[in-house]
Amino acid sequence: LAAVTVLGAVAAVVYAQGGLTRAERYARYALWGHVTHQLQFHLWLHPKSPRANLLMAEALIKNESQAGPETVQRALAHLRQVPRDSELSARSLTQEGRLRLFLLNQPSRAEDALSQALRIDGKYADANYVMWKLFDLTGRSHLAEPYFWRAYEGCTAEERPLRLREWYMSQFFPLTANPALDFMMGFTKPRETPTALTEANRLIRFRQAEP
Repeated sequence: LAAVTVLGAVAAVVYAQGGLTRAERYARYALWGHVTHQLQFHLWLHPKSPRANLLMAEALIKNESQAGPETVQRALAHLRQVPRDSELSARSLTQEGRLRLFLLNQPSRAEDALSQALRIDGKYADANYVMWKLFDLTGRSHLAEPYFWRAYEGCTAEERPLRLREWYMSQFFPLTANPALDFMMGFTKPRETPTALTEANRLIRFRQAEP
């Protein structure tokens, strides 16, 4: 009986050890429910694993069956498990900033997380891009130029024309510069053009989320 118990424990540890590899394989096919299931085993064995916690946060948000404010908080809890000395810390902080801005309507806390990410890696294109969008959405497009240039320098050659167009719109037509984001965040209806009222409603919601 003791031998069977030991063998069972060893088998459980071996299975848990391979959870991250299996989860990453499922993630390539966007099977997010399977990803979270496999990562539960791996995180039982390695609760501070940067890769596992980052992937778990992504899977929780992308798994439509688990959508909701509580799920976002669970994802943030996993992102906070990524150590600040990890090579993935800038990425985890950027993901935190993205969730706080786009899903929780918390631009101030999002800006704090993105600022930390940029202190770790000032050239990280994704962090600069989200910070640029944050400035757009909070009526500060005129202050976003440093973030735009770093986001532009870090993107691919194919993406650069789109980034330049986004930049032009944010500087000359800030009210209508981010229609996709306004729709995604629930401030406009499909094919509705953002207006000054859209911006006012956005800022009111931000204030309600962060008095």
